[in-house]
Amino acid sequence: MKKSYKSITENQFKLFDNMLEGVSVYKLIFNDKGKAIDGILEYVNRVTVETMNINPEEDIGKKASEIVKSDVNKAYLNVINEFIGTGEYKRLEIYYPPTNKHFLISGFNMPNNYFAILRVDITEQKEAEEKLKESHANLELKVQERTVELDMLIEELKSSNEELQKFAYIASHDLQEPLRTISNFTQLIERRYKGKFDSDADEFIEYIIDATKRMQQLIRDLLMYSKVTSQQEDFKLVDTEKIVKQLISDLQVTFKENNVKITRNSLPNVCADERQLIQLFQNLISNAIKYRKPKEPPKIHISAKKEDNECVFSVSDNGIGIESEYFDRIFRIFQRLNTKEECEGSGIGLSIVKKIIDRHSGRIWVESEPGNGSTFYFTIPLKTCPKN
Repeated sequence: MKKSYKSITENQFKLFDNMLEGVSVYKLIFNDKGKAIDGILEYVNRVTVETMNINPEEDIGKKASEIVKSDVNKAYLNVINEFIGTGEYKRLEIYYPPTNKHFLISGFNMPNNYFAILRVDITEQKEAEEKLKESHANLELKVQERTVELDMLIEELKSSNEELQKFAYIASHDLQEPLRTISNFTQLIERRYKGKFDSDADEFIEYIIDATKRMQQLIRDLLMYSKVTSQQEDFKLVDTEKIVKQLISDLQVTFKENNVKITRNSLPNVCADERQLIQLFQNLISNAIKYRKPKEPPKIHISAKKEDNECVFSVSDNGIGIESEYFDRIFRIFQRLNTKEECEGSGIGLSIVKKIIDRHSGRIWVESEPGNGSTFYFTIPLKTCPKN
């Protein structure tokens, strides 16, 4: 695998023979401008013979241009001339069709116009890269297909939700009239004929009147729930200090009737739907009054603080409290923890609050202990808001 010449010592041959990289040594041929244009093969090690299908007996002594394809020879000369011109070692990737191999080639200068080309077999690495690219392409295709499916599903859900909202609003609105008729005529019967039938008849009439009143309240609540989506306003900069102050003023009669004591800290401006924010505070305040302790005046405190990229509001009370197992359930529509005899209402107030917070991309949760009151927390993201 070697030809005897003075420029390569026996130690260098031994070193080349034991290398894991392919090594070829060429005697360079220059043009009149001092640029290498070819090279005569003088030596190849075992790795080169195996990976490049070189026959030392036939190929040593031939020009590189006679042994390898022109593009490979061009890469060799590129490495050689780069080193001759700059003194820097250049590395290039080449593909060698005869053995279907990929190599990373570089080289170094030797005495008497000899040059050693080094080759690292990177075939396995290139195959792994190709498989990775293929897998990545397949993954991207699947992601694109899945994205299209999700977009279609989102549109379907959006359309379905809009239809459901319209149905809930129309159904609730249309149900009010027949219920109003039932209620009016039942109350008329009560006024005209109460005491003229037996006691069972009077009791049945009271049941009908009570049931229609509860159904009317349920429909009003359902309408209010559907309006969170169907009657939205654009977000704008809302002065929560101002709206809470006005809300407290509007509820003075209720506060006096229930001996309510309400306090608040300074509240910030936030980007929100003002009407829905008023509804949110009203529902939480009403909830605190409704679930008060029987013989203790309700105390309510409203506060807020800025944390990271959001504003955290809290509404605290000294009411009956809530068991921890119900912390999630109370925000679901029509979920009650008390009977209608204990507390009036349809169990929709907190679900409206939750829906409003969801629309504002916020969070809501409660901290409470039975007998020690409750604190409802909700967040509204801090963001730039269109001018009013």
